[in-house]
Amino acid sequence: MEGSCVTYQSRGRRPAGYALIEILIGCAAAGGRVLSRMVAAIAKFRRRELMRRELHGLSNHVLRDIGLDRSRIDRLFD
Repeated sequence: MEGSCVTYQSRGRRPAGYALIEILIGCAAAGGRVLSRMVAAIAKFRRRELMRRELHGLSNHVLRDIGLDRSRIDRLFD
């Protein structure tokens, strides 16, 4: 069951504590995947904001040279 922290499957006779450990490991793994996606999304947002700010910092002449109008900069990042 992808994305779920309840992934216990019976694997023969084991002490009851093993089931709890397997569930906790599954939850930790799912939490790690969520955290990884969040960090990637934040990094992407920060890169885009940096690019947007850098473009706003350019002169109108330089923007024209690269084929941009100042009024279109924010629309590039929507």
